[in-house]
Formats: sequence, structure tokens, C-alpha cells
Amino acid sequence: VEQSDGTYKITGQKIFITSGDHDLTENIIHLVIARATDSPKGTKGISLFLVPKFVVKDDGTIGARNGISTGSIETKMGIKGSATCVLNFDEATGFMIGPKNKGLSQMFTMMNLERIVVGIQGLGISEIAYQNSLSYAKDRKQGKSNNNKSQNGNADSIIEHADIRKTLLNMKSIIEGERALCFWLSQQTEVSLNHNDQKIKQDASDMVSLMTPVVKSLFSDLGMEITSDAMQIFGGYGYTKDQGIEQLYRDNRITPIYEGTNSVQAADLVFRKLSNKNGSIINKFLDLVKFETDSNNEKVKPFIKEFNNNLDILKKFSEWITEKTEINKDDVSAAANDYLKTLGYISLAFVWIKILNVSFKDYGENKKFYDDKINTAKFYFDKVLPRAEQHYKSAITGSSNI
Repeated sequence: VEQSDGTYKITGQKIFITSGDHDLTENIIHLVIARATDSPKGTKGISLFLVPKFVVKDDGTIGARNGISTGSIETKMGIKGSATCVLNFDEATGFMIGPKNKGLSQMFTMMNLERIVVGIQGLGISEIAYQNSLSYAKDRKQGKSNNNKSQNGNADSIIEHADIRKTLLNMKSIIEGERALCFWLSQQTEVSLNHNDQKIKQDASDMVSLMTPVVKSLFSDLGMEITSDAMQIFGGYGYTKDQGIEQLYRDNRITPIYEGTNSVQAADLVFRKLSNKNGSIINKFLDLVKFETDSNNEKVKPFIKEFNNNLDILKKFSEWITEKTEINKDDVSAAANDYLKTLGYISLAFVWIKILNVSFKDYGENKKFYDDKINTAKFYFDKVLPRAEQHYKSAITGSSNI
């Protein structure tokens, strides 16, 4: 309800609010979407409001408690260091931000950044799980590897076992690819915000739009795989609380749910992000990555050949999605997660080729470092990238059996 001084009295409830109430700071400022009494129904009537826990006086000092109370604190599986609350608003004083009834588009401005950040959170948790696993695998001795040369039956460090090495390289190749993709996405974001040429600016904006659900969903899903594998490397110790590995698994489990579940992200990708008023965004992406991975380096060419085979799969998959959107949307919905993962794994391959181009070019300067990058890239192409085709083959069976 609007007041005579231009503020609003806001009544309602917010749930699952991370750090919604605490005493770590003198004030908490809530962003709230709500409908003014004279606004239309549905999403067209939503406005964005700023609602402080304590009212701020004109001179900037903290005033009386606003009409916000904590209904309850959620009992969660993980992220226990953060209070997640139900908040009740009882005629709390709020200030409208931006134009009336434009709250949803404003919310998505913030939400798109949050989606990328959640993906990076999954990447960060994956990284620390990998670092711990690598360190433990070097110290922990158990069993004899296939190459054990001991005459008296001495055990090897578990990193000597082929399956453990494969697991660690799986983590490493995914994490390093994800980090590179984030750097590329950051560059695209900067261009989309600051470039003088409107076309280049729009093209970059389209790439950010396309990659946002990918980074959010793929990184958080693979964070579950990596933290689970980390727990497996630690064995029984990983399942106990002593080593801190199970906490990484629990803490990451929220990331596929945060800021729109990964299935919502996948639906957003296939129904809204593949094309817009500027044309086919996915075709623009296919052209861009093909151009950016072109190389005369003979050592990179085998990787590019395999990459181009996967681009053909992505092109066919994209055409299938476009066709099915007109015929049977359930086919598309059932395939959405598979499509996102196919696009995601191929995007990681794209940045691995960019890394390879640099690695082979600067090879003499830091041989050990670049050998490591080349070997990790080879592992990714051999062992991880084939997942992209598997998701495609599974998806195009359609939805009739659902």
C-alpha cells in the first residue's frame, strides 16, 4: 500500500532467505518483489522494493525496528553457517526501486549474476575437494599397484592405482576447463557492458545469455560428482566428519537448487536462450567457437577434428530441439537437461582448445607446466567429452515412454 510520503507498507512472507536474519551487521537490507494494491495481476504487476530490517533515519543513523520478523530458521542438510529463514513482513516500510510493475525484469538482472556466481560456487567447492583428494592420495598407502616393484610386499600410495589416477584427472580436467570457461564468460560480460560497437556488444550479451544456465547447472551438477568422488577417494574416512570432505558434499548439494533449480535452467536454455529477436544464438555460438578454435598448429589439429565432430552433434541436437518445439514440447522438456549438458561439455572442450593453442605455442618457456595442460586436455577429450554424444543419443529417443 502506497503512503503519502512515497514509501510503501508491505505485508507478506519470504521463505528460504539465505542469511535472512542475523546480528553480524547493524542492518540488513532486503530486496522484495511485491504487488502494489492498484497493480495488475500476474507477473505484469510485480514491482521491486527495498525493505530494511531497521528503518534508516534521514541523517543515516539506524532507527526503529521495521515490521519484519523471523518466522523460523530452516534445518538444513548443509551450509549450516548461514541462517536460512522464513521472514514475515507486517506493514514493513519499503521503498520502490525502479519503475512500477517492472520488478520481474529487474529481479532477473540480479538473478542472472547470481546464477553465474552459484556455478562458480560449485567450481570452488570442486577445487577444494580435488586439492584435498590429491593430497590424501599421495599420503595414503593401501594395496599394490599393477606396477609395484616391491620385493617384500610394501603397499603403494593410492595415487599409484590407475583408477584413483583416473578419478583425480577427471576432477582436474573438468575443474580447469570450468575455470577457463568462466574467464571467457567474464570477457564476454565485459564486452557486453562496455564495448563501443553495438553489434559486438549485442553478440557478447547473447553469449552471456546462452552460457549463464550452462555455468550454473553444469558446474553445480559436476560439483556433486566431484565431491562424491572425493569422498570415495578418502574411503571410510571421507564418510566421517573428521576430514571435512562430507561437508563439501553437503554444502554443494544446495547449488543445483539455488536460484532456480537446474531443470528450470535447462528449460530456460532450450525454450528462451537458443534464439531471440537477433536470430539464432546457438548458430552464432557454433560459428564463433569454430572461428576461435581454428589453428594451423599440427599438434592441435587432432583435438580440433574431434571438437568439430562434437559441434556437428550439437548442431543436429539444436535442430532437433527447434523442430520438436513446434511438434511436441514434452520431447523438448524431457531432453532439456541432456541438451544443457551436451552444450556444456562441448563448451569446456572449446576452452580446452584455446588452452592447447597457447600450450603448444609457448611450449619451450615452461615445459613442465604446459605438458601438464596438454595431458589434462587429452584426458578431457578422451574420457569426458564422449559424455556429450551420450546425452544426445539418450535425448532424441523422445518422451513417449514417459
